[in-house]
Amino acid sequence: MTADPFYNSLFVQVIMLSKANLGVVNMALIEAGAIGPDFSLPNQDGKTVSKDDFAGHYVLLWWYPKADTPG
Repeated sequence: MTADPFYNSLFVQVIMLSKANLGVVNMALIEAGAIGPDFSLPNQDGKTVSKDDFAGHYVLLWWYPKADTPG
């Protein structure tokens, strides 16, 4: 299954933002439709997930500002 270029681009942008928050700087921009960079990050259960775990699947990334949530 080939993922839609829009979703590939969105995925890459979110990964870039995540890495920016971890102190990674000077990342190159990636063209729409390009393969996203490899990554591995802990999920909400502490299990490490990587880009390869999502191969062949569409991925919906959803988040919200912490400032807009109670607690």
